[in-house]
Amino acid sequence: MALLLITVLVYLPVTKHAFVFDDQAVIKDAEIVQNWRNYPHLFSRQYFPLSRELSYRPVATLSHMLDQALFPNRPGAFHLTNLLLHLAVLAAVWWLSVRLFGNRITALLPPLMLAWHPALSEPVNAVSFREDLLAALAGVFALR
Repeated sequence: MALLLITVLVYLPVTKHAFVFDDQAVIKDAEIVQNWRNYPHLFSRQYFPLSRELSYRPVATLSHMLDQALFPNRPGAFHLTNLLLHLAVLAAVWWLSVRLFGNRITALLPPLMLAWHPALSEPVNAVSFREDLLAALAGVFALR
């Protein structure tokens, strides 16, 4: 619990940040994200022209669509979603580590290495890297 609380304190300032890096193209300029009526295009050939993406990532795009529908053009809310996903990844890694190591204290090491490492902070700080968090979460749950 302390690990999650400290992680919130470390990353909470990001909720006051604007969109950064590719966020502009992936969220603000992507027609598919801006209008909920584009939902059916997540699974059609229209995905690429509407999303302006070079890779197919409908789950990440759907999560951006949900953020946009709930919190229109509010970057802080998008960043908060990424922070919450990061916390979910840390909790899932800890849970998996408890199962692997059989010790709650030793199980803190893997999520501790993930929590604040500068090389792993990009998915929390850049909304357009959300697919990394979603893939990590799915991967950890797949190892159950």
